[in-house]
Amino acid sequence: MCWIPDGGRVVSGTDDKTFRVWDIKNDKAILILAPTKKEENFWWAVCENSPDGGMIVTGGGHDYGLKFWDANTGELLKTLQIGISIGCLAWTSDAKLIARCGSFASRFRKFDVTTWTEIHLEQNCNRDEPNGFTGIALSPNERILASV
Repeated sequence: MCWIPDGGRVVSGTDDKTFRVWDIKNDKAILILAPTKKEENFWWAVCENSPDGGMIVTGGGHDYGLKFWDANTGELLKTLQIGISIGCLAWTSDAKLIARCGSFASRFRKFDVTTWTEIHLEQNCNRDEPNGFTGIALSPNERILASV
């Protein structure tokens, strides 16, 4: 679940394999972000929005990809298949990079969203936890990435 910066909308993952953008004032779903293939399987769902509120990124347990959506229209902008489950997400403040790490894998990746390319891979960065990451957060100055 994540808030869109305008404070009036929130995004949630659901058990019907969709993500919904909710209007808080009217208590209704205003956008449904649906996978493009019925066989995509979300054992869990993760989402995060860009700092400017213009883009939402979603992923799920066995989807093995990141989907980037227009936060205002719900249009699917891009899918990046990365071959590993997505467990948690975080954006940098310039909205050009997204940090991604896998659940049940000790990997951390960064993507340049302007070119849709991976620019960094860090492996075995959570050596003390064999089950991988369950959450990540960037410090306000973006110099420290915390993981649990």
